[in-house]
Amino acid sequence: MSATLQSVAPELVLIALASLVYLAGTFAKPGDCWPWVAVAVLGITGATLAASWALNPPPPSAAAESGSGVVNDRIGSAGPRLPVVNDALARYGAVLALLTGLALVLLSVREAGDDAAPEYFAS
Repeated sequence: MSATLQSVAPELVLIALASLVYLAGTFAKPGDCWPWVAVAVLGITGATLAASWALNPPPPSAAAESGSGVVNDRIGSAGPRLPVVNDALARYGAVLALLTGLALVLLSVREAGDDAAPEYFAS
């Protein structure tokens, strides 16, 4: 698997699982399980994110690479420049987005009606 695909794997997993929840909502009976399905989807996405980080360590900062404090135009020291950079800021944003999604799901457990719950929590 290429490094770029490994870098975007958590987003792909989240999109695929949310689509699966939408599809399952059309055939499943209404119930109170949808918030917990959404929490499970976020947990699986978090595990995929952790695995992606383990496979792709963050590149060294450009300033640290040059040694002079001057930022050069290359990110990372080995290999070609990737279209997706998994640096510390990107990781912070991913964790913040997952935790915000988890908070929104948990705060809205009783908000959606039974008929619209799968669509509500998959979004």
